[in-house]
Amino acid sequence: MVALSSDLVDLLGGVALDVREEFEASAGSVTAALELHPAFTDNNVPRSALVRTIIAREFRSAAGRRGMNPRSGLGGAVELYEPNGDEYAIIRLRGAELVGEELRVIANSGSTWGGLSDDGFWREVPYVFGFTFGENDSVSFFVAEVIGQSEGAVAYLEFGWTHRFDEPAPRGGASFTPDSGDSLDGWDLPDAGDVDKQA
Repeated sequence: MVALSSDLVDLLGGVALDVREEFEASAGSVTAALELHPAFTDNNVPRSALVRTIIAREFRSAAGRRGMNPRSGLGGAVELYEPNGDEYAIIRLRGAELVGEELRVIANSGSTWGGLSDDGFWREVPYVFGFTFGENDSVSFFVAEVIGQSEGAVAYLEFGWTHRFDEPAPRGGASFTPDSGDSLDGWDLPDAGDVDKQA
């Protein structure tokens, strides 16, 4: 297993936070777009395309703001090419599904298995920066090393080292309660000028 460096994990954690905030702020625009024509809700393809486009755009922007190296991969995929110790990590953005506790990403012709760089000077290790959806358009992120793919009619990527990014704590339930006392600890005293005027 080849883990990403803690610095790289921290950077990706910031990317995950930015992408989550932007997607959750934009989720209403997806619903509004789908309501423009009845055909857009005949199946899940239009919604899926809109969601992936928002996430890919913000992933590229958030990574660039942090000095990372976003680029286009095979088949129009978005990926990062980052130094990781003596190797390079190819971190590809992919949609995932959570089945029980298992993260599933369908393997495709663009899936890479690592190897040497084109000039043969360093090793390249493939990773997935994956996203899954929960209730109310919430989105969660993880990064995982790709070590192969399963066999079967539908092949899934197999993961080695995996890191799941924490979701922010819910914002509900907190409120400000003023002190029930009558005194404002001196803040309710009249101005010195006002005292002179009263004398």
